[in-house]
Amino acid sequence: MPLSALVGVVIGTIYYQQVQTEQVLLKTNELRKVDLETKVISGDFHSVVSDLMVISKQNELQRVLEGVNGQQQALSQELLLFSGYKKLYDQIRFLDRSGKEVVRVNFNKGEPAIVPEEKLQVQAKRYWFNDTLRLNQGQVFVSPLDLNIERGQVEQPLKPMIRFGTPVFDRRGEKRGIVVLNYFGTKLLDNFNQAFANASSQGMLLNADGYWLKGAKPEDEWGFMFPNRKNRTFG
Repeated sequence: MPLSALVGVVIGTIYYQQVQTEQVLLKTNELRKVDLETKVISGDFHSVVSDLMVISKQNELQRVLEGVNGQQQALSQELLLFSGYKKLYDQIRFLDRSGKEVVRVNFNKGEPAIVPEEKLQVQAKRYWFNDTLRLNQGQVFVSPLDLNIERGQVEQPLKPMIRFGTPVFDRRGEKRGIVVLNYFGTKLLDNFNQAFANASSQGMLLNADGYWLKGAKPEDEWGFMFPNRKNRTFG
């Protein structure tokens, strides 16, 4: 074999090995980012579950269940303070067994507000209500990441949301309703974007059905929430 050809083979082999090594390093780096993001999300979710359990055991809530006068307002004030302090939840609610909101606090873009009684809604047909109400004491429901819906319509601008719920029991052990926290999904998506900000490849986030939650084109995202995007899935 001529020397020039031999040199070409050696250089080609070295280049191939270098490319292979770089690909392995890039893949390892991306996997580390995914692992780190998973740990961050897990930590956040544990904190949310802790908040959920604290609210479900509040004395003010138990007094509401007992029908003590003035306790509904007292509970509303407690949740109002909690919302302003945490800044993690778009809505904090207690709903009775029929699905009617009894107490609701909206984050309201950083200005938490108690929702007046005449504006409280019945959520009996929502999947997250029924799935939570079926649970036993101490169990927690976590919804998929989707978009918030108000009065039957997707809220605009889009508001990604994860709902955490747990059933509420009175002192006699009777199931009386549920507590639900609407966790801002934008926090999760922002963390995801930050994790892949300087990545060599674009990070993509899909749900279990293959719909884009975060993709190359915003118009392809949230296809499962919009009839005209139902076919926009991965693959």
